[in-house]
Amino acid sequence: MRALAVQSVESQSYTGWWTGLIIGFVVVWVVVILVGTILMYASRIADQAKEGIARMDEARATTLPIWELQDLNVAATGIWKAVESTRPVLEEKIR
Repeated sequence: MRALAVQSVESQSYTGWWTGLIIGFVVVWVVVILVGTILMYASRIADQAKEGIARMDEARATTLPIWELQDLNVAATGIWKAVESTRPVLEEKIR
């Protein structure tokens, strides 16, 4: 009878261990799946960011002449103002 009681106690204590071990494996498995998914999405985001940067560099190279046009406009405005400032002097000399 004592042997049966000891065997029953040992069987019950291992059940808790097995349950804990299974729960632990399931938790680790879920964490591994989540981390893998996060890393996959991070890789996709990095690829998309690199492509976006390349396209922005392309757009910047394409729009550089617009900035040069603005510089030309500033220079033309400066010339126009200089000519306007000499106009009264030239009018006096013509009369």
